[in-house]
Amino acid sequence: MKRNFWTLVWLLVVGWPAIYGQTIPIEGVVLDSITRQPLPGATVVVRPAERGTTTDGGGRFTLSVPVLPQRLSISYVGYGPVELELNERPADPLLIVLRPEATELEQVVVSPDNQPLPLSDGDEYVVVDFALTGE
Repeated sequence: MKRNFWTLVWLLVVGWPAIYGQTIPIEGVVLDSITRQPLPGATVVVRPAERGTTTDGGGRFTLSVPVLPQRLSISYVGYGPVELELNERPADPLLIVLRPEATELEQVVVSPDNQPLPLSDGDEYVVVDFALTGE
């Protein structure tokens, strides 16, 4: 009886990392929706674990996830983000297409140092002296 107990303990200790150390590789490519060109440097993150990677020069990525289901969040500067739910291991690499997203910036006024700026209520300005001279 004692021998069976220690055999069971030994099997649990040896087998535990093998059971919980398994990961599932997820591969894919991130493309532009209009040109179908790869997007190098796109961010692919597993949520909520916050583990992730970036795409290579060909827009490809490989990411290991511990278990499924998982949620992937894919983003790239100037493009709308994509959320993807993975419920089972994909047979082929994922094809993820991001759409360009226009972002309008606020107006910036640059004027010489000696001219007063016309300010309306709520406007802010910053005076930058010697920014390019290093002083």
